[in-house]
Amino acid sequence: GDAREAARLFRTAAESYARMSDVTDHMITAALVEQALAAARRSGFHRVLRSTLAHAALCRAVQGRRAEAVRLLVELDEDWRRTRMIPFAEWVPAVGHVAAVLGGDAARLVRDLLRRAPRVTPWARAAGQVADAVLARQDGDAREAARLFRTAAESYARMSDVTDHMITAALAVATVTEVAPDDGAVILERVREFADRDGVPGLLRLNAAD
Repeated sequence: GDAREAARLFRTAAESYARMSDVTDHMITAALVEQALAAARRSGFHRVLRSTLAHAALCRAVQGRRAEAVRLLVELDEDWRRTRMIPFAEWVPAVGHVAAVLGGDAARLVRDLLRRAPRVTPWARAAGQVADAVLARQDGDAREAARLFRTAAESYARMSDVTDHMITAALAVATVTEVAPDDGAVILERVREFADRDGVPGLLRLNAAD
């Protein structure tokens, strides 16, 4: 039904954005995201809706459509307040990435959202560390921000969550490089190798990682 269709559409959109190389792909991805959101909202399933909202917000964030990304985060937060559940891997890492891409109020919203979780799962802890890293960096504490980014990336690696490990690593590059240039260069090289091997050049655009 709508839940299955939302998942299919979003998977296609995410894959398209990761490989995106021209404006045509960008327009196709934008349309797919809207279709996925419509299907998720019709589905009546909170887990499907939250996952789609989180990943749609991430797509919008990396597309530079900040206002849309924030609106999607707010919609997710409102749904989460009504029917809180254990924070699952289907959507929690994505909101952490959105916090890192957008910063500011979005990072605070994600941090507060995750703090209301009825149970802190490993994914919620890692995503919360990403949000805290962003806020620490904005407060001028680059060293603490780098530590939190690296801790989150290592947590995803321990969970064998390769995708979120590499996205977090890409987001961490600039901050880690600021406090430890050699370490930042090592992380960037790993991100480049992954992006080249898996055909996801879009990863290198996160946080100016290229």
